[in-house]
Amino acid sequence: MEDLWGFPPKQSNHPAPPPPPPKMLGGKSPGRMSKKFEKTKEKASLSMKKVKHGASDGVHWIKIKCHASKGGSFK
Repeated sequence: MEDLWGFPPKQSNHPAPPPPPPKMLGGKSPGRMSKKFEKTKEKASLSMKKVKHGASDGVHWIKIKCHASKGGSFK
């Protein structure tokens, strides 16, 4: 098998270097970061539910106003 320029692949007797150890962000343990991430996810989820509910209420209000101005009734 050759590369794009027609050279055979290089053979190496050296093993691949081991992967670096996991780094700790800001000196904090990974477990602590995970707990904070979970709290953030929960708050974001709750906020999105509030946004969806508010948008739904806004659309409902617009429908009521449009139907009221046209003389129709909204069920």
